[in-house]
Amino acid sequence: MEEMHIEGRLQELADRGAYRELCAESRAYLSRDAEGQDADTAYAVRVLLGETLLALSAESFDADGYEEGLRLLMTAYNERGNTGLFELLSAVAYQPNEAALRENYAENCRAFALLCPDAALRDYDHLPVLCFPISNTSAVLFTKEHRRFLLGEREDGWQMLYHALLFSHDDADELMRAAERFSRAVRDTRVQKYAAELMDAVQRNDFGAAIQRCAEEYHRLCPEGEEYEIFRAEEALARKDMDAALSYGKAAYKKRKMSPHACAVLSRVYQQAGCPDRAMLFMMLSVDRDYLSFPEDPDAMENCIYALKAAFTNA
Repeated sequence: MEEMHIEGRLQELADRGAYRELCAESRAYLSRDAEGQDADTAYAVRVLLGETLLALSAESFDADGYEEGLRLLMTAYNERGNTGLFELLSAVAYQPNEAALRENYAENCRAFALLCPDAALRDYDHLPVLCFPISNTSAVLFTKEHRRFLLGEREDGWQMLYHALLFSHDDADELMRAAERFSRAVRDTRVQKYAAELMDAVQRNDFGAAIQRCAEEYHRLCPEGEEYEIFRAEEALARKDMDAALSYGKAAYKKRKMSPHACAVLSRVYQQAGCPDRAMLFMMLSVDRDYLSFPEDPDAMENCIYALKAAFTNA
């Protein structure tokens, strides 16, 4: 009942042209926490306030009101995917700027090619994003695949790059920063891919030539990562080289003590090396295990618990 009253009240204010009151009451409603809002009412209020702010900003040239209105309508579009809202946003923020965005992109791509000649940049019409300027200094990307505005969301490496190439104008420093961010993002993506391949190879007990090259490339790109030492420890275990397995296992643990994979491999290394106390200690540290396996024999169990206490004391 209250929700119907709110919508009716706001519509009445709009009909009377009482826009100051409408904006104040709309913002008050949207400032409530999630439990104090009805989803349908909040959506309707967001759309009404956004449209009102755009209309008012066109008359008063209020840049802040214009940006607030666009963000409200983008948020509403993300919630419901209303085609009419997208067409409105496109007509207001994208289409008037399209020619400038195309020109920016072409110029920046030429400059960027000198910084990162290996970057395979798409032509404007095949970009995965659209750029919606909302002020002279900021813009919001729209992803074509997911049909979503990136509001308050972290852009990935390619999105950050396209954002800079589309929106930056005559800013060599920004292009340099974009090149650095892009290079880091590409590196991070490759590191994650190689790390996943190494852990998958361990599961398959694959230590062949192809995965050896993958391991070395991972180590070159990310010398601080522990997956290389884990892979080498697993490889050494597979060929029964306990000294190498222990050495690599310790190196992985030293790099990241909370790594469950490092703890798990050290547990198995110590188990095979005849050190059940150390094996039990690292089994407990590994989050991959949610239980402990003790011998069933009471005397053996007591000895194991005693050894475990000693391992903790000397850890």
